[in-house]
Amino acid sequence: GLIRPKKGYEFLIEAIAEVRKKYPKVKLLIAGRAHPQRSPEYYKVLKDKVKELKLSENVVFVNKFIDYSQLLNYLMATNIFVAPFTVTEQVSSGTLIYAMAAGRACISTTFDYAKEALANKRGILIPPSDSKILANKIIYLIKHPKVRHRMENLSYKYARQQTWSKTAKQYLSLFSKMIKE
Repeated sequence: GLIRPKKGYEFLIEAIAEVRKKYPKVKLLIAGRAHPQRSPEYYKVLKDKVKELKLSENVVFVNKFIDYSQLLNYLMATNIFVAPFTVTEQVSSGTLIYAMAAGRACISTTFDYAKEALANKRGILIPPSDSKILANKIIYLIKHPKVRHRMENLSYKYARQQTWSKTAKQYLSLFSKMIKE
């Protein structure tokens, strides 16, 4: 997607600095293009934060809009997906549901869509703009692979029910039922 301030990546970078203290080889991939109209300087702010925290070996930027197959490849190479949005009024997240469909453990701030998607232990919800809590949750999932794997399975099962073909069948079933009535 597009990198812009409401995505909260600066808090994720700060969290990775904490995670690195326990896991020096941790890698963070931030994939997406700098938003051309909305705060293109935000991308520079993120890169400067990486330099300031000496995370150049831990943080990788992919500054381009990636297509669906590339997104899936990146998701399959991850263990934990994080959606650190700073706004709680967010009503959807394509990357969050894609991460769930790829069977990834997910951590997200408490925006509306994430509250529903990650309910019932399918993921971890955190308050916005809190890098310390985020770091603790990432460390928790690294330390507890059984919890992470259970979360991955629950995420995958939930996301499989959200595919377009299943959604279309549900609509067709509803329309048929309404026509009969």
